[in-house]
Amino acid sequence: YLALESMDIGPGLALSVTTGYKWGMSASPSITPADGLALAIKAVRNPSRLARLIGVRPHSIYKWQRLGRVPLERVPEVAHATGIPAHLLRPDLPEFFPSPRREGVAA
Repeated sequence: YLALESMDIGPGLALSVTTGYKWGMSASPSITPADGLALAIKAVRNPSRLARLIGVRPHSIYKWQRLGRVPLERVPEVAHATGIPAHLLRPDLPEFFPSPRREGVAA
């Protein structure tokens, strides 16, 4: 089955993700690194403002958009500047940025 789940992630921001079960696997949100970057940009209104807040050129942010992710080394800065949790900016790297729901869960 598929379900749409909505999470409040900050003032005026909500994240909707699709979850589902497939072949007996547990449900997992289908957010991508590109979605996380889009949330960060939306949180500060535009790519140029994000660039100013973290001290990079706007071209860098546009490059990240083309690549579809925030570079690993920039995740802490972007998370701090935007309020978007690191695990949402790079959901593909749970070993570096574990989801709070998964911390302490035995594998």
